[in-house]
Amino acid sequence: MTVTQNNTTQQPTKILVVDDDRFSRMVVAKFLTQQGYQVTEAINGRQALVLFNRIVPDLILLDVEMPNINGFEVCATIRKSPIGKSIPIIMLTSREDDQAIKLAFSAGTTDYICKPVNLKLLAHRLPGILKASQAVREARKTALPKQPSKRLLSKGSWQWVIHSDQFRCSAGINRLVGDLPEKASLSDYLAHVKEDEREQIKDALYLAASRREPFSFEHKLVNTSKGERTFLMHGKLIKERPAIVEGTLQDITERKIANASVQRMAFQDSLTGLTNKQTFISHLDRAINHAQFNKKTLAVIYIDLDDFKKVNDAHGQNVGDQLLMSIGQTIKNCVRSSDALSDNQNEDISRIGGDKFAVLLNNLSSPEGAGSVAKRILNELESPDSETRGPLKSSASIGISCYPKDGASSNELLANAEQAMRHAKLTGKHYYRYFDQRMNSPAYNRFGLEEPLKQALINNEFRLQYQPQIDIQRGTIVGVEALIRWHSKDHGIVSPERFIPIAEKLGIMAKVDQWVMETACTEVQSWHEEGLQPINLSLNIANSRFISNDFADSTQFALEKSGFPAHQLVLELLENSIMKDAHATTQRLLEIRELGCLVALDNFGSGLSSINYLRRFNLDYLKIDRQFIRQVMNDADDAAIISTIMDMARNLDMRVIAQGIESKSQLKFLHTIGCEFAQGFLFAKPISGEKIFKALMKRASAKQKATA
Repeated sequence: MTVTQNNTTQQPTKILVVDDDRFSRMVVAKFLTQQGYQVTEAINGRQALVLFNRIVPDLILLDVEMPNINGFEVCATIRKSPIGKSIPIIMLTSREDDQAIKLAFSAGTTDYICKPVNLKLLAHRLPGILKASQAVREARKTALPKQPSKRLLSKGSWQWVIHSDQFRCSAGINRLVGDLPEKASLSDYLAHVKEDEREQIKDALYLAASRREPFSFEHKLVNTSKGERTFLMHGKLIKERPAIVEGTLQDITERKIANASVQRMAFQDSLTGLTNKQTFISHLDRAINHAQFNKKTLAVIYIDLDDFKKVNDAHGQNVGDQLLMSIGQTIKNCVRSSDALSDNQNEDISRIGGDKFAVLLNNLSSPEGAGSVAKRILNELESPDSETRGPLKSSASIGISCYPKDGASSNELLANAEQAMRHAKLTGKHYYRYFDQRMNSPAYNRFGLEEPLKQALINNEFRLQYQPQIDIQRGTIVGVEALIRWHSKDHGIVSPERFIPIAEKLGIMAKVDQWVMETACTEVQSWHEEGLQPINLSLNIANSRFISNDFADSTQFALEKSGFPAHQLVLELLENSIMKDAHATTQRLLEIRELGCLVALDNFGSGLSSINYLRRFNLDYLKIDRQFIRQVMNDADDAAIISTIMDMARNLDMRVIAQGIESKSQLKFLHTIGCEFAQGFLFAKPISGEKIFKALMKRASAKQKATA
């Protein structure tokens, strides 16, 4: 796939990825390349600025924390460049505090994404940001036709002799600002400048002289023949003795007006003036980040007009458009009167489709506040004889989703609000409903998995299977990973992907996890007592379970009950989940360390962990995400990423387990680069404890005979 900026060119979209963390940079670059983008990598801020001028990228992904020149400085420098003013810049940062966000947008960032990077979220955001940027460029071409003679007339030159304060102007400037005295001073010119900008111009001029650097400055002149106008002043020191600063002055008022129009075209709905869907999603992403940081509640209201097509069919599209404009204003008025929004209310109300609108409510004290707004909207839409709608009545179905209860991302919240809206329509239209998780339940929920799952532990329906982990250098089995399966008497074998989300929703996952730990420890310990050499036991632990206050006590109980040695129990945590609450994770890790257990980071590479976090957590194992193993023999980037992981693990004194091994060529590559452990179908699929015990005993017996 080739990602292009418009339909007329097949040139791939160029993205500059800037990050001093080699592993993070390589993973992002590989992912974007797979998406069809043309990616260039920069290892620091200085190199980024050089590459920026050389390749002129369509978008920049910029890490904040870098040595020498940080991301804020790089962003600000690019924004000063004429070619860098409109290029989208997305900052990657592990900081979520208000100060960091303020610094990012002050520097000129387009958007920001928190680390560890969610690659799916990144893939979702990029097309919209690039599309908006392209729309800006295309609209500028349309809005600013080439008129050379007019532009030349709007430009003049000036010269300031510092020691005598003489300010000389060309005839062009005199035409623009009105006649200046024959021997004008800088003060004579500044008298035409808007009062609050006069000192800034003086500072810019003196700085240009002292630093010997050129400058550009926008300001307004108020006493011109055309009223208040916006001008762009360029200047630089051309002579030191006597000191003379010289430059040009250009009237850019029409350009500013056109740019404002362009911005509206790119980010607003052209009919109603409300924000468009992409802008709404962008604002929702930011609101979620803010709500997460400040522990706040927000709501998305999804509004779909009932039977709007009938209005168009009966009265024509013009009437339909007028009705949509009126409804947009009605929604805006209802929301404003609710005092539920942040200061910039217009940014939180959107027309996201033909007859569909969405509202974002920030900083709610409770979800009920969203219901009050929905009621007000329904009541107002039903009232006839408004100034703009005339006698036409309107009705709508409304769905509401709330953060964090109903979703952690903009996609989830919007989709769940839409789902709730559909259920409102089924209720009888002109109604609102809050989202309920059961609305999105997969088909198996409707076929009654919940009640049988509640009884599964009591009825002894869970089973464990084990997959061996191999020492690559010696070819011996050094451990097993325990995997749960549900053998339902009513539904047969149910995969973990189906029942675990239901168990979490029902609140029984902690009991299931404890059953897995106690059962696995007891079973593997029984193998040891039967004469098998001790091996490690790996267990997958959900982060919500791991950070619970009683996890260490429950683990200790399982170890004492089974007699299984703590130093051979490996707890596997998902990379993406442990970053969500680093403080709680650190606390639990200390407690687990006191017990003597080992810890592995599962699916490493999928979430771009910071090396600082890896150092802080002091883990024992990294399990490489199988996505990098799958194409390692055909993809040089995957091979380089795995080699980088190996180098990083050695530096951090961690051991590496490669998972998903399916071919001898993959195994050979891992052996060559020094990877210690592996698991996958090449060795064995997950099998029952009885079968793997027999296989292990058979291998042990064969080894004894060979050495006898």
